[in-house]
Amino acid sequence: MKYARGIIILLALGAAGAGLASYYGWLPNPWRGNVADGNRKLATNNPTEEGKLRVLGWLEPAGGFIDINAIPGDRLEAPLIAEDSLVTKGQVLAHLESRALKQLQFDASESMVQEAIARRDAEVQLAETRIQTAKLGIEKVKLQEIEAESLQEKIKLLQDNLALAQKDFDRLRALKSAPLATSLSDQVVSEQEIDRQQLVVHHARTELSAAKAEAKRLTATQGLAVQAADADLKAATAAKDEARAAVPVKSLQQKQEMARLELTMAEVKAPCDGRVMKTFMRVGETVSQKPILRIANLDHMVALAEVYEVDVKQVRMGQKVTIRSKAFHAPKDRDGLRGKVIQIGRAVNTPELKSINPFAKADRHVIPIRIEIAQDDCAEAAQFVELQVDVELHGSEK
Repeated sequence: MKYARGIIILLALGAAGAGLASYYGWLPNPWRGNVADGNRKLATNNPTEEGKLRVLGWLEPAGGFIDINAIPGDRLEAPLIAEDSLVTKGQVLAHLESRALKQLQFDASESMVQEAIARRDAEVQLAETRIQTAKLGIEKVKLQEIEAESLQEKIKLLQDNLALAQKDFDRLRALKSAPLATSLSDQVVSEQEIDRQQLVVHHARTELSAAKAEAKRLTATQGLAVQAADADLKAATAAKDEARAAVPVKSLQQKQEMARLELTMAEVKAPCDGRVMKTFMRVGETVSQKPILRIANLDHMVALAEVYEVDVKQVRMGQKVTIRSKAFHAPKDRDGLRGKVIQIGRAVNTPELKSINPFAKADRHVIPIRIEIAQDDCAEAAQFVELQVDVELHGSEK
């Protein structure tokens, strides 16, 4: 009796299992038809009777999402901009805690650069003054050359004066020694006149000797003056170049630029125009590897769709597309959004989207396609970023 009861229970369990398998399409069901095949048709991207290929997709900004990070280890100081806010390129979105310190470092570097420039300019100005002094020394040497030429002319004049005085002296002595009566000779030339003329000759000879000595000294000192003036000019010019090189203005300017960049890194700025999609951190939190916030430009939208590998041959570049979702506002919820295929992927991936059909297989492979949404419909699509949508690819148009 117990053996018969066990057989009945096993038969009942087997019948129930067969019924469930038949119901879910694991086994053929002669009363309902092949449910598995019918469900597979719902799950795959087979063309409909209208020649349309229906696939799943989602909405994204054409430029994608931009995650904005900061230096790990710092802290958020100023409040973040609110979600869904419009931002422009370069707009400051948040300040980090290290900004105050980096601002002081930048100000200090700027002061050092200004002080170095002022010191360099003062030393260069001093060197310029020395150069002008050296040039004046050269001009002074040139004046000495003119003085030497004038002195040579004076020596010639003194030589003529000496010759004339000597000639007068010789004439007086000749008259004094002439064979005339002594009394008559004393009346013509006296001893006093001869002595006076001799003094004139001596004076002229002394002046000539002094002029020659001065010319000799001037010639000797003139050469030294030229060398000294040239040396002073070279030294002043070298001092000017040294003043420019001694003050490290360029390196300080580079340090200032580094401080400016570090200060910039303490400010979180928008890399482009767009809208804040989501903030991931609060004020006071320590910055880590995760982004601070995410922005996107919603002026241009696209739809990314997944086409089963066996159906991708029906997709063409430029093919017109209708994107549908009940979430759209009227009349877009009925008419859908317009678009066209602008990119067909080459890599075969596993699906990222799941069909709402419980009988759809999960082991299928898909190829991604990119659909450009018409500009007139981008405003509607921008209100539903990352929304899962139904994509209808129309047949080719002749």
